Amino acid sequence: MYRDLRQFFWWDNIMKGIVEHVDKCLMFQKVKAKHQRPIGKLRPLEILTWKWDSISMDLAMGLPLFPLK
Repeated sequence: MYRDLRQFFWWDNIMKGIVEHVDKCLMFQKVKAKHQRPIGKLRPLEILTWKWDSISMDLAMGLPLFPLK
């Protein structure tokens, strides 16, 4: 962002202003890359020998409620 802004604008403490804006802006918080090491290598799931040997569910929470007709 700094490189893009410095082409057209300049003010005192430009880096501080950019950092403060990015910290406060919700859009930047959603798309900001995480600067962390990966937790570990991905491991494939084991292949089960019997059907229905293991059952799991993914629950979706916080979905909007729509009125039923």
